[in-house]
Amino acid sequence: MRTTIAITSVIALLAPARPAPPSIRDFRPSAHGFAFANSFTGSPLPGALGGLLAAAAGAPSKFGLCGGMSFVAADFYLAGRAVPTAGAAPRRGQPLYEYIYARQVDSLGPGVELAAKFSRWMDAPDQGPVSAGAFTLGALPPMLERLARGEPVVLGLVLTDSSRSRVPWNNHQVLACEGALEDESSRGVTRCTLRIYDPNYPRADGASVRIDLRAFGLSRVGHDLAPVLGAQAVREVPGFRPTRVRGVFDMPYEPRTPPDGL
Repeated sequence: MRTTIAITSVIALLAPARPAPPSIRDFRPSAHGFAFANSFTGSPLPGALGGLLAAAAGAPSKFGLCGGMSFVAADFYLAGRAVPTAGAAPRRGQPLYEYIYARQVDSLGPGVELAAKFSRWMDAPDQGPVSAGAFTLGALPPMLERLARGEPVVLGLVLTDSSRSRVPWNNHQVLACEGALEDESSRGVTRCTLRIYDPNYPRADGASVRIDLRAFGLSRVGHDLAPVLGAQAVREVPGFRPTRVRGVFDMPYEPRTPPDGL
């Protein structure tokens, strides 16, 4: 028995160490992101459902798969492989499309439960004790911890509220590659900047989500007043106007090895 254990230990020592995956902090959209934008033609629904949607009055002829593109870009990067170099978005039936579509489904969690999470955050007010801003404040620490370890974090960006739209896909998903917290300012604001790959803006190395953490008034707790803490966020892409972001949370990314031949 001791001999067997000793031989096993020697084999383990002699076996080549499995290389650690590359740190997502070195991800650059211009080098590791897709060359095409997040705009696909046809319908995102499969088979006959897609045909029904296409036949509906006013149905859009283009749609996005931002979560799938974010997942796939991270998959290729962690596998040490370059993303396919196609300059145009793939079409339904092509292998790259099918892989992006499958990862889009993955991005929404089991039973697409995170589509419901988008809806809940859309129902919440912007600020207050129970709000999209307060939810963002609570979601931020674990995201920053994972980014500090060099792990990818796919973000759900809540861009709209239920008073304007009940459609969850009017929101967005991006890949966060790095996070940094600044010191608190003289106005009591702590700024967090998340560097991102945004599938809507190919090759945009300077894209980011900027989150300001601050107090939004006071709330009475018993006989005392306590500050209401929350977050205020915008997406910034060089050359474009900043976009207001109501809330930010992380999607359930788990790496997958991209299929051969892509």
